[in-house]
Amino acid sequence: MQPQVDDIKYPVISIIVPVKNGERTIARCIESIRALSYPRFELIAINDGSTDGTAAILRSFSGDSRISAIETAGIGPSAARNKAIAHARGEYLAFTDGDCIVEPAWLDELLSGFNAVNFQRIGAVGGVQESPDDDTTFGKTTQQFMKAIGFITDYAKDGRNCDIIRATTHNASCNVMYRKEVFDKIGLFHEGMWPGEDVELDLRATMAGYTLLFNPKAVVRHYRPQNMAGFRRMMQRYGYAQAILVKEHGYFRPIQYVPVLTAAACVTSVIMAVNGYAVYLLAGCASILALIHGYFFAGTKRPLQHAMLFINTLIFWHCGFYSTLLNYNETTMRAFGGHQ
Repeated sequence: MQPQVDDIKYPVISIIVPVKNGERTIARCIESIRALSYPRFELIAINDGSTDGTAAILRSFSGDSRISAIETAGIGPSAARNKAIAHARGEYLAFTDGDCIVEPAWLDELLSGFNAVNFQRIGAVGGVQESPDDDTTFGKTTQQFMKAIGFITDYAKDGRNCDIIRATTHNASCNVMYRKEVFDKIGLFHEGMWPGEDVELDLRATMAGYTLLFNPKAVVRHYRPQNMAGFRRMMQRYGYAQAILVKEHGYFRPIQYVPVLTAAACVTSVIMAVNGYAVYLLAGCASILALIHGYFFAGTKRPLQHAMLFINTLIFWHCGFYSTLLNYNETTMRAFGGHQ
């Protein structure tokens, strides 16, 4: 049977949203998906062992035939996504999170990336992350900070200065769409990882010959940690993730060389201090921090707040990285895969 015009122009897209204890944001997430301009999609929400009102909120959308919910018992975001992939009927699989709001043209923009003429074997297209209008001041500051350091992390890209679809090595799992065939060929999300499972998947995809693209017109609005304690936990887990990736795949991202440079700097500092150059050491460290702050954050609206986030990132990211690197084993991996 010949495919219908709608099947070609509007292939079915499966949207997959894992959530745990997301009662604060999940309703807004689902309402934004229901308001998408794209006409042919299904939404699969995975309630992964929530203990708050998330399940009741998901049930309130049961009248929409496009929406289905899967209950899991705290298996972690990666395993939850994999469970949904097994149920998905779309030719394309789009992913976002329960603390995200998607723009009306989100799916249209992601799908348009697969038609980019200058690239071959396109496996995935991702987009930009912005702050919701009603996010806290701390959350918005965190989002700005994530973009400022994005060239190192390749996580929160800034699409304001360029609206051209371009190649990338990684798209965050809160704003990305894959051809379903990618999972058929390279496997599913690494269930022993979170966060970092999307980085690991994208590495396998590129090694298999797929091209990953970034379309800055595909926008989700992502709620960020509401306070410094939440930010520290997030950065510590990011450090965990990079250590696991280094252990399993070696060094392949710029951010993974940061601990090497830090260790070298610490050794140099000890040598200088022992030899009586402590004053020069302090002056040098202060100058380096000032240059980093000036380069990344001086032009932002909240440079002092960004400086505090930067210092906390250095401390807690490295704590997560080194503690995992030095204690890496199967127990670490099992603990690493679950929701926080």
